[in-house]
Amino acid sequence: MSNFFVHQNVGSYKILDNPYKINLHKLIAMKVIEKFCGSIHGFRFVSFPDMTNGKVENNTTVDVIGKVSGYGDVIIGDKYGSPNQRMDVQLQDIDGNKMKVTFWDPYVDDFKAKFDNDKAVVNVMIVKFAKLREWRGIFFVSHGFNVARIFMNNNIDEINAFKKSFVDKNGDEVANHKMISLADPSTKAFFTNIKCVQLFELDTIFELITLYENIFPNSETSPYNIHVATSCVAVATIHSIETDQPWYYIACRKCSKKVTTNNPEDEIEVVGDVRKNKKTTHDCPDCGPDVNVISRFKVQIKLKDESGAASLVFFDRDVVKLIMKTAHSLVDKCAGAESYPEDLDAMIGKKVMVKFDVTQFNLNNSYQVVSRMTQEEVMFKTFYKLSMIEMYECRSSTHRSNMLVSMVEKCSSYAKVMNMLVVG
Repeated sequence: MSNFFVHQNVGSYKILDNPYKINLHKLIAMKVIEKFCGSIHGFRFVSFPDMTNGKVENNTTVDVIGKVSGYGDVIIGDKYGSPNQRMDVQLQDIDGNKMKVTFWDPYVDDFKAKFDNDKAVVNVMIVKFAKLREWRGIFFVSHGFNVARIFMNNNIDEINAFKKSFVDKNGDEVANHKMISLADPSTKAFFTNIKCVQLFELDTIFELITLYENIFPNSETSPYNIHVATSCVAVATIHSIETDQPWYYIACRKCSKKVTTNNPEDEIEVVGDVRKNKKTTHDCPDCGPDVNVISRFKVQIKLKDESGAASLVFFDRDVVKLIMKTAHSLVDKCAGAESYPEDLDAMIGKKVMVKFDVTQFNLNNSYQVVSRMTQEEVMFKTFYKLSMIEMYECRSSTHRSNMLVSMVEKCSSYAKVMNMLVVG
């Protein structure tokens, strides 16, 4: 390579810890050589303990290598009104130290493609130009902007040497150990003080709560306390979208609460010698008047499992996860709430686990709101264990229905007796 410029390597973020950098331009001359002496990739590996012990400067990049010991699902988010994606991968070094690697956006697709195409018994990954980061005292690495490069099970000296050293020290059993699933920490809240249900149970639960309200005026003695939310979790498949309901709302950009729109079309304001209509403003109940707004999803969805069906409301975070598009982009595309976007049909047929709260407001308005949603297979398995689906499957659906009908009839009879005693 000839006819290039050399400048000082200044700035707060440096890809390489070198005082100089090469700048390329259109008059540069390059020649491909057949043989090269030295390291082709020039890896500069840093050990996991050195990264967690503060021996790495914040303004430089590092190269990391390790066995892929676990990975999580793709987490869909919303950044400045556009969807983004994140995925966590766990690396393990020869000594058993672990380091989390977080990939964003195109690097998620790059990792998934390479992992699926080049999967091996022992999966070794190199991330070149990784960036060490810290969040609440926990160290992890991510890719350094758009310069990082992922190597997965490539036939290169560094990966082959790591595989051999890992097997020599830990043995084939540890090296071939099944990878763990890294569940998103927020999904742990699914199984806190909840009732695992099948959809056919919901109507019965709602009826029981209403009956118990009449039977037990003192909420402390009632098996179901309507004044305290009853959290339910169910696994079901999205059957259809209720297109007769609005599918989005105008929200405060800061807190996502629904705003009140002030549209003074007939009001005129005078600025100097110019007369013009007053601008439309939006008031948020929490953040105050004249806030910045954005469109957010609020979609009424019908779910079905093997036992029955139920209608629940999915909000922005969960809909974006399912279709990888934002409400803002679909509103611009459809030009109004009256036009139903076919993009929402991408949710139909997907299996989900949902958490929702049964409250007095929900009972009165037939309005069930999904508070959490996941598509992680490990969460489905946990649900099946907790809800003892194996036991339910041994019984016919008719028998299960008769049991619940009998329960409701007994409660109804008891309520009538109680009312008669009160009247008498």
